[in-house]
Amino acid sequence: MAKVFQCSDLGVECDWKGMAVDEKELLIKVAEHASEEHGMKELTEVIRNKIKARIKEE
Repeated sequence: MAKVFQCSDLGVECDWKGMAVDEKELLIKVAEHASEEHGMKELTEVIRNKIKARIKEE
């Protein structure tokens, strides 16, 4: 099963959806997207925890 996260799960108006085989790989993809599209230099621990809580399996 793949791990999945969508920006909209955090209340952001963004239709990006990331998928990866594990949480670690997915968090890397999320960080890259957040940097490129949302101008975030890094994912703080608080944001990282919010993302982890919203990761689903498909």
